[in-house]
Amino acid sequence: MHDLSIIYCQMCASVDGPKYIKTDNGWTVGPLFWEGGEPACNCPSYIFGGKRNCKHIQAALNDACGWHSNYDEPQVDEGKCPRCGGETVTVRVAV
Repeated sequence: MHDLSIIYCQMCASVDGPKYIKTDNGWTVGPLFWEGGEPACNCPSYIFGGKRNCKHIQAALNDACGWHSNYDEPQVDEGKCPRCGGETVTVRVAV
């Protein structure tokens, strides 16, 4: 087994933590990114459609920037996402 090193890096706050989003129709989408879960929605299309996807999940995923300092363009301003202009958060990554 290899030893892992922990490094600190930045990522867009739009993908930080579990996201539960209320849609215009009152449907709830979540968790989107963490807790090891797949996105889920409580709308009839998701529950009864069998596809395990719906327009609410797709819209929520499209709203997330997804920028990460290890994989994407460099960060110019500290605390600011270079892609969407939103806030960034510090995360620990095992490498």
